Amino acid sequence: MVDKSKALIKLGIQIKTIREKKGISQSDLAKLADKERQSIYRLEKGLINPSYVYLLEISKAIDIPLSDMINIIE
Repeated sequence: MVDKSKALIKLGIQIKTIREKKGISQSDLAKLADKERQSIYRLEKGLINPSYVYLLEISKAIDIPLSDMINIIE
């Protein structure tokens, strides 16, 4: 069984790591993905369970394949 909380935290850490490697701030990512900065914060902290479309928007905004973003979840 998947531990939802741990999976969301892992996803958030992965997104934050990729964002920081690309030199993109939370505010910049929010603008690129047409989201609120607070929403990006909650995503990176694992506080929300994003939809498939939300994740697609984030992956396009940071220019990585969605599979690279979610590959860390087991």
